[in-house]
Amino acid sequence: MKKLQLATRLKWLILEVEAKLMLKTPQKLQQMVEAIHASVAVVEQHDDEFIILACNERFKEMLGETPPLTPYCSLNTILVTSVANTLMRFLPEVFNTDEPIELEQAFERGQKSKWWRLFLKPMAQPQGHQKRVMITGINMDDKIAIESEINKTGARYSSVVKGAFDAIITMDRYQTINYFNRAAEIIFGYRAEEIIGKPITSLMPIRHRDNHSQYVEEFNNEQVSSRDMGERIQIYGLKKSGAEFAAEISISKIVVEGDTEFTAIIRDVSQRTQLLDELKFKLNTDYLTGLRNRNYLDHKLISMSNRFKRYGFRFSLLMIDLDHFKQINDTYGHMVGDQILKCFADAATGLLREGDKIARFGGEEFTVILPGTELYAAKLTANRLCHHISEQEFIGPNEEQIPFTISIGVVEFEPEDDVKSIMNRADEALYKAKVGGRNRVSD
Repeated sequence: MKKLQLATRLKWLILEVEAKLMLKTPQKLQQMVEAIHASVAVVEQHDDEFIILACNERFKEMLGETPPLTPYCSLNTILVTSVANTLMRFLPEVFNTDEPIELEQAFERGQKSKWWRLFLKPMAQPQGHQKRVMITGINMDDKIAIESEINKTGARYSSVVKGAFDAIITMDRYQTINYFNRAAEIIFGYRAEEIIGKPITSLMPIRHRDNHSQYVEEFNNEQVSSRDMGERIQIYGLKKSGAEFAAEISISKIVVEGDTEFTAIIRDVSQRTQLLDELKFKLNTDYLTGLRNRNYLDHKLISMSNRFKRYGFRFSLLMIDLDHFKQINDTYGHMVGDQILKCFADAATGLLREGDKIARFGGEEFTVILPGTELYAAKLTANRLCHHISEQEFIGPNEEQIPFTISIGVVEFEPEDDVKSIMNRADEALYKAKVGGRNRVSD
């Protein structure tokens, strides 16, 4: 690839130089070719001789000539026989056909020969002006060094890719897998020879396959060539065993000989996802009752409030307090009190709908969010819950029955409400229920 790029750059350089050198005098030509980084000479044909109009120091170094080169000196007088024969054979053809020629030529340097690639390029000249040809050379030793570096780079790249911790998979625009590294084999459970040539969707759960072609086409048409690691997206992969796993993926695209290829770097994050899920669960769960906690409640109320204001989705809130709970703790001890809290949590969860969200607000206070529920229906639910709890039979450590009841405040979210205001209104309704005699519901 570097070899092709180098040759391409040199050809563009020749075109650029040619444009600059049109109609220049030998003095101007000499000044301009000296500024060119490649080995360059400009020649004209006079009868059977080829006259050097200008050449830079790199051209002289290429030839290895010791006699000084001056304007209008003949190539025949300064070149060693082998070089002269080569140029004398090809220059007439370039002058006659106006077609460029590319060739390789060895230049003797004492006991050594150095190989050069030569470009003989006719220069565009206005009609009636003497034809000129530009000779440009590139040291083939550089080419060998470049090829060696390419080989090293390729070996280095291959080692990095094969030894990468992340799965590296490439596919063509038709979504056919054409590379599958060792990490991909470990993560997905396929050997490379099993999966290469198969569609990339073989590595996806069935539910994600239908839309994949659309995603690939959209990315193919985007101006960006890659999505960096900061733009990793989470997906689910499918192992050979049929097991799914959480993964992160970043993708890039390249053009290889006119065809688009895609490279995916995939990381198995199932363990990390599991840890994050566990942390999230602990962050949002009350350790004693197993219910959601205050942190969850706050975020859920914000979400429900936004949903109401955007879509008009109604909901109600219950604020619950266990009656005389301090007295229970003082009489039977905190361990019994904790067991009663757990008994309440289990009984309430069993009565409420699956979509209702119950949380421990703190101490002996609990809240319930009732999605899609107006005040009237919320009061019915609260009364059923109040009655259900009063019928619970909790047996103490000495086989004694310990009754307990709850008081409930009920409110519905109103257009003027926010999270703070609905909580305040629910607390006020709860206070009314307690003042009214406990074991009851108030709004």
